[in-house]
Amino acid sequence: MPSTTGPTHMWALRLTKSNGNYKLRKDIAVPQPGDEEVLVRVHASGFCHTDYQVYQGVHNAKLPMLPSHEPAGTIAVLGPNMRSDWKVGERVGVISLPFV
Repeated sequence: MPSTTGPTHMWALRLTKSNGNYKLRKDIAVPQPGDEEVLVRVHASGFCHTDYQVYQGVHNAKLPMLPSHEPAGTIAVLGPNMRSDWKVGERVGVISLPFV
């Protein structure tokens, strides 16, 4: 049976405006995964040239946002209808380009 509970708040760097400062927030609400999604606890995340372009405003990203689109971590929570071959604690990598 999928796990649907997890932490309620997290620490995160947040970009609130192009060419602005990243702000460390310790009270960000943790998003809950949708039906066929997983919530990943990020252990490492790079910052590449694409992230710098988002910072510069090149991609017109919806702000505020959490930087980096290539995190790696472990599955913390499974959505209610996630396939059974995904497991809490499993190591995963993510490719996400929400600004393209």
